[in-house]
Amino acid sequence: MGQEYVGVVEEIGSAVTSIRPEQFVVGSFFAFDNTYEICRAGYQSSCVNRQPGAATRLSSGSRI
Repeated sequence: MGQEYVGVVEEIGSAVTSIRPEQFVVGSFFAFDNTYEICRAGYQSSCVNRQPGAATRLSSGSRI
């Protein structure tokens, strides 16, 4: 995609279940919903329902 951010998780909230402290993560500045074939094929930046600046939804259903 070309405009991702990366980092290591330092702490999480009590409702977070799919990410752990010290885990390496990559995020996008676009949120996508994985409902369209193009998203599921790995082209999330081309998702019909992408939302700039919104929380990113992981394939597990969690939001970051």
